[in-house]
Amino acid sequence: MKKIVLITLFFLISLSARENPFSPQNIVEKPKLVLPKLIVKKPIEVKIIEKAEPKKLPMKIPKVEIKKTIPVVATKPIVIKPKKVKKRKVRKPVSKSKLIYNGKFTKIRLISNSIKIVTKDTMLQHIKLKHPNRLAVDFERFDVVSPFFKKIYSKKVKGLKVGHHDYFYRTTFTLAKNYRYKIIKKPYGYLINIY
Repeated sequence: MKKIVLITLFFLISLSARENPFSPQNIVEKPKLVLPKLIVKKPIEVKIIEKAEPKKLPMKIPKVEIKKTIPVVATKPIVIKPKKVKKRKVRKPVSKSKLIYNGKFTKIRLISNSIKIVTKDTMLQHIKLKHPNRLAVDFERFDVVSPFFKKIYSKKVKGLKVGHHDYFYRTTFTLAKNYRYKIIKKPYGYLINIY
């Protein structure tokens, strides 16, 4: 039985096998119908236009007589005096050392690009705040410091505010822009350079 199955398998395989299995098969395809594209050119009509000569029209300009007359009026000569312009008093920016705060424990002087703080109190911290640009400096003091506010007319510093908190008091300087600063410890207190 095994022999019969093997022989029939062998004949079936030999019938369907080709000489070269990798060669392309000869399959006949139906040719596709391709219609040629027709290009139809339309005739261009050309019209010849003759140059037309411009017609000469008779131009008549009416003559208008213009009489020049100046009315003479006897008046006094007009004298224009220049107006006097009043100068406004503008506060000049502080350039010299100016005392802007004189408290019990602290004196603050404003110099052109720096702030001089004369105090014996120790500085706890300094903070840079925005909107509006401010520089806040805290000093240790348990005594009550009365609140203080002052507008300052300088290029870099626009205001000073002093307020008391539980164990410290804060001096807040309102700045014109977002300036950088540097705090230097001095024998008299602190010097804040603004640049």
